[in-house]
Amino acid sequence: MNFQDSDGSFKLLDSLEIEKDIRVDFCHVPTYMGAAILMREYLGMTNVKKVPSEPVKNTFICALKISARYGLYGHGYESESGMLKALDIFRLGGLRNFLDTLPELCPEFHSLIWEWIDITDARIMRSGHVHGMWGEEYTDMCKTTIAAIKPQSRLYCAYGSNMSSSQLLERCPDAIRIGSAVIEDWKLSFHYKADIEPSAGSKTPAVLWQISEEDEKKLDRREGFPKHYIKKNIIINMDGKCVSVMVYVMTEWKKTHADNAYDKPCEEYLETIRAGYREAGFDENTL
Repeated sequence: MNFQDSDGSFKLLDSLEIEKDIRVDFCHVPTYMGAAILMREYLGMTNVKKVPSEPVKNTFICALKISARYGLYGHGYESESGMLKALDIFRLGGLRNFLDTLPELCPEFHSLIWEWIDITDARIMRSGHVHGMWGEEYTDMCKTTIAAIKPQSRLYCAYGSNMSSSQLLERCPDAIRIGSAVIEDWKLSFHYKADIEPSAGSKTPAVLWQISEEDEKKLDRREGFPKHYIKKNIIINMDGKCVSVMVYVMTEWKKTHADNAYDKPCEEYLETIRAGYREAGFDENTL
């Protein structure tokens, strides 16, 4: 902790006012290493049911926040390889266990990691490949990294018809209902099916679920990921704690080119949403 700078980093230089490639090697990477070491120590304490002290917790959170701010990517043409190296550093620190057991600890960092996983999955599903800036082949490395860091469950924030327990549990039998939630600064909209769109000040009723990796695959097929819906990782407030959650957001193709893009939602579909509102304690008349 004595080596940590005031900004939360473990950089080896006094300033970030240097060339970008040098900044990655001498500022970003040492910070990732320091944060990964703290991650392993923090997880070790929680595994033996020892409560980490506030200084240790704060030091760890600061290191995660600055790591998230750096973005983990490498510089220039080494962007992809830099990300994979950074993720491997955190893998050694216990990243999979961290994502699985400490969702409320620095949700910005959680969101960054999950966003990379989801974007990379989408790239592989669309084209079968992940290429770098100069056409370098990273597909196998990305698949290996995802397999090494992705937990067997995640938090899914459902709006629309998947708020209904009867529907969601039919689709995802392993799902565990966490509770009601509100997605702030996103508004509910319809392009035959439900969608959410960024809108400052808006609030969308939702239900938070914990879903297994197998259930996530089933949902991906149901939602038409990644052609009809993509995954976004956003931060919501749940019982006073901020956590990173996954939501499905409709693609522009689905909104404008799908056969039923401009049709109104059917009454049966809307009634399923109303049932989800009632079950979660929301006023269905606001739908």
